Amino acid sequence: MVGFGLSKTYWEIILSRIAQGMLNGNIGVVKCVTAEMTDETNAALGYAFFGTIWSLGTTLGPIIGGVLADPAQRWPDTLGRSRLLTDYPYFLPCITVASVSMSAFLFAFLGLRETLRRSHSAGSSPAEPVTQGDEKAATPITDLPELPSQVQTAQTLSSSEAVIPSPQVPGFRSLFVPRVLYPLLNYGFIAFVDQCYEVLQPLMYSTSIGAQGLGFSTFTIGIIIGVWGVVNCIVEIFVFPPLVRKVGPRTLYIASFACYLVCLSAFPLMAFLAQRAGHIDKWTWLVLVIQLAVYTVAYMGYGCVFLFVNTGAPRGALGAANGLAQTTASTMRAIAPTAASSLFAASIEKNLLRGTLVYWVLCAVVLAGIYTSTMLPKRLYT
Repeated sequence: MVGFGLSKTYWEIILSRIAQGMLNGNIGVVKCVTAEMTDETNAALGYAFFGTIWSLGTTLGPIIGGVLADPAQRWPDTLGRSRLLTDYPYFLPCITVASVSMSAFLFAFLGLRETLRRSHSAGSSPAEPVTQGDEKAATPITDLPELPSQVQTAQTLSSSEAVIPSPQVPGFRSLFVPRVLYPLLNYGFIAFVDQCYEVLQPLMYSTSIGAQGLGFSTFTIGIIIGVWGVVNCIVEIFVFPPLVRKVGPRTLYIASFACYLVCLSAFPLMAFLAQRAGHIDKWTWLVLVIQLAVYTVAYMGYGCVFLFVNTGAPRGALGAANGLAQTTASTMRAIAPTAASSLFAASIEKNLLRGTLVYWVLCAVVLAGIYTSTMLPKRLYT
């Protein structure tokens, strides 16, 4: 982030972005840690925080970038006196975000306990998570007080303290099984469709009414997305966990992913209503509110697919499964913006299906994703 803020050439920006991608493994690691620290009684709540924090970040991130960018011009009498901020107008928001990353590093380094046990009680799982109440059982034998003879032998240790060799780590081929591949396939679908929706939302909102848009200002778009982000944070924490326990992750995922049909279909409907009225009338606003409400339900699909990925991973291959899942999602998120924006532009410029072709193509992708969602197991693996 610091390198990005200090970039003055195009290639410096590209190298900074490449570095961010290469160092972005923390997302997969956090999913592994969450899987190791939770069980079937609280896993849904644990993964609900992913949606909450992601929404919080996507809400605060644009605010930080928009408010702090080019501070020398915005506040010429104070920050404008800084030569650094004058020469590098995007350094302030970047260093602000970098401080968030540094804070996360310090919190993890100082306060996060390792979840995988190095030694464990006889008969216990080698990958069993460590909880705060299990500190005694999780204490490595090398940390035990030295005996008077300064020698620790296996005979001096009780059977409950015996060291059990770590199981052999499964190979990468162990991931190519249906219980892993089907969740990964669905993860790819939801990542692609969701990224396309997030690209189309500001594009369609900002496009003029005469060109199949709503003609909103950037300020209005920011307010709309910001309000949705706050509401989604609350819903993910308080609604998702009880809902997934009541209907099950498979049913909830299928219903959530199907909600993208409503979200995408709302775009051409709003454009039609706005063109008919010549402005944004109450019916257009009603459809927009419904779209955002349904998108909140659609967003729950992420938490469901996380549950399937982590419960389907072979024993000892949780990290590899999450790494492969993150690679799949990142690949889809790299393809989606270009595909969605290009098809949006072509639909309007060539008046394909009256400028709405992009939405129906993505609806077809959603239908394909609904079909693949039926391949998910009816119950989570144990």
